[in-house]
Amino acid sequence: MRPFDGVVAIALLTACQAEPSGTDVAQEEAIPDEAAGNSVSTGRPMSRSELSLPTPVDTEESAPEIAIDEGTYVEVGVDCGNPPNASWRIWNGEGLSGSTTRACKASPSVGQANGIEVEQTCIDNYSGTPSSTTFVLRATSRNRFALIVEGGGDQVFRLCPPAELPQWLREAKH
Repeated sequence: MRPFDGVVAIALLTACQAEPSGTDVAQEEAIPDEAAGNSVSTGRPMSRSELSLPTPVDTEESAPEIAIDEGTYVEVGVDCGNPPNASWRIWNGEGLSGSTTRACKASPSVGQANGIEVEQTCIDNYSGTPSSTTFVLRATSRNRFALIVEGGGDQVFRLCPPAELPQWLREAKH
């Protein structure tokens, strides 16, 4: 519970338990509850217009979600049955791996006008060392996304049905 939640709860309880006074609602009423606070200058209870409660603010921004289905994606225009290494990616719900990487962990950080900025750490398949990269991913549907390449053309991928993939790629563990 945040500190001001108790103050709000007490003020609400006090307001709900008060008996109707028959006065016009527009009139200012003194709030006798100590939780509402006393005016420092007058020592009297503060009126509703003087009472200033903090407004709850959610300072934690939630990270954007990578909203694509799990599976093997092949670059648009490339046959799912025989994709070259540079033309396929596997999204396992945690990271986007390719022919040279495995055990990838993606951390979407910032939503941008053209997609989501993703910071990702993977294990290099050849050296076994961790590597990090940052890229922008734009999901255009649950089964299609683009990798935004700075200074070059975007790479657009589509989800391939497992039956259309070569066996080595169906069995790939990433």
